[in-house]
Amino acid sequence: MRPLFLLSVQVLSALLQGLFLDKLRAAYQAGALQFFGEHTRLIDPRAFAAYLAPLCNTKWGVYCKRPFGGPKQVLRYLARYTHCVPSQIAARRCFSSARLGSARASRR
Repeated sequence: MRPLFLLSVQVLSALLQGLFLDKLRAAYQAGALQFFGEHTRLIDPRAFAAYLAPLCNTKWGVYCKRPFGGPKQVLRYLARYTHCVPSQIAARRCFSSARLGSARASRR
């Protein structure tokens, strides 16, 4: 185990895999997932289980960062990514507006 890490990468990988797949199965059983196109076959519980089987039998990996020094470092780290979400939303709006504008123009 690397010094300064609470858990090893192997332990974190196993935990993440278990939690992710458990939550995915719970969402499926609760009817919270929707399937479209070629994935509509996953509505069948056997097909869904077969689809997840390779994920259960695959070794997962996680990327671990060194521990943060404190709240200031956490905020500094997160601040680097906050601009991404508004930028993506703006880009989608721009794309949607352009597509909508061209769709209107082609109707005329």
